[in-house]
Amino acid sequence: MIRTPRSTVSQVPGLTDIVTVAAGYNNTLALRADGTVWSWGSNGQGEIGDGTRELRRAPVQVRDLQRIRGIAVGLHGLAVDDVGRVWAWGDNGWGQLADGTTERRLTPIPVLRLPVQAAAVAVNWSGTSFALATDGTVWEWGRRRKPDLWSRSDDTRVPQPVPGLSDITAIAAGSNHALALKRDGTVWAWGDNFDGQLGGQHGDQASRWRVARVEGLTDVIAVAAGTRHSVAVRSDGTVWCWGANTAEALGNAGGGPQYRPGQVQTFERIQPKDLRENSDAFRVFPFRLF
Repeated sequence: MIRTPRSTVSQVPGLTDIVTVAAGYNNTLALRADGTVWSWGSNGQGEIGDGTRELRRAPVQVRDLQRIRGIAVGLHGLAVDDVGRVWAWGDNGWGQLADGTTERRLTPIPVLRLPVQAAAVAVNWSGTSFALATDGTVWEWGRRRKPDLWSRSDDTRVPQPVPGLSDITAIAAGSNHALALKRDGTVWAWGDNFDGQLGGQHGDQASRWRVARVEGLTDVIAVAAGTRHSVAVRSDGTVWCWGANTAEALGNAGGGPQYRPGQVQTFERIQPKDLRENSDAFRVFPFRLF
């Protein structure tokens, strides 16, 4: 199969009944309605999960995964099944697979050290794993920020609750930052902030180990995190962005970083009904935290 750039959309061959997808670092996961997971693209760290490190130009099934309800991928992959158990595979240099080692895994293994049932998972490209528990808490392991440094100590290989977070309904992870959406519609953030992706005062680039509320946002119903920017959808259907504006990612042509959430003025309003019918939070995960 030849690598051919595409300037228009084309169907991924061999995939049907897909309920959600996740994009990683040059690779992709797709979850089928039957609970199986399929993957293709880069595989240098075993992130395809097929037992090899071979590039896959067509979808192959991720081994040993059944009854899956949520997926996430970067240089490692995570999946949550229908009983809330998390599975992990791929890169493990920062202990992001939580198996007590830093050895990569070419096929999924259960995350046995997570003491809670998970409803959703997220990963960043820098080696951190996140799980949203059914009780509304958030857990993280792997490459974790401590004050003024990244920690690689043994304790990072064991999932730990993120202090200060409760009643969470959704999570998202960027390259080095994370977002959490609370039931009350507020958004909370932590991690790197070099481009204002955590929200805050103009010019604030201080990274945060502890979570802090993203000021100026209420009634949020969905969040997403890019490499160095963040996105939120409010209940009125408006879209709000902040952080780096690389390639006009904030919908602000020619502008620089945006340190506080700003509404994307030219975006057609998203109907909350569409989110409830089509988003992972409502269709895929069996534990509805909303």
